[in-house]
Amino acid sequence: SHLMYFFDVSGSMSQEDVECIVTELKHVKDTFTPEKITLAQFDTAIRDVLVIEEHDTFNGLKVIGRGGTDLSPVHAMIEAGKPTAAVIFTDMGCAPMNPLSSKTPVFWVVLNNPHAPIPFGEAVFIDTFQ
Repeated sequence: SHLMYFFDVSGSMSQEDVECIVTELKHVKDTFTPEKITLAQFDTAIRDVLVIEEHDTFNGLKVIGRGGTDLSPVHAMIEAGKPTAAVIFTDMGCAPMNPLSSKTPVFWVVLNNPHAPIPFGEAVFIDTFQ
């Protein structure tokens, strides 16, 4: 009922990566209509948070950030928010995230890094290079 999406907006994420993530989020929103989606943009910190309720429309977002990458703020936000599930879109150009103390399922969508070390949860690896 409450999904938290974490969107890596570090400098290593290309415009094509951004478009891929926005398309996937729009598909989930339109197809499954979760009660609430919290979308957090992060690089070395949480840069922006957008809450999308069940009946809101979602057509895209303005990217804020473009620094390095650190999963510590993502970890803290999941622990504090205790969502139904968390989805992290990233290229994993950073140190792995520490395990959660909660039982929140975490799904990693890793772009263009098929050998990224995923510390826990489930992962999907996507090659966006054409």
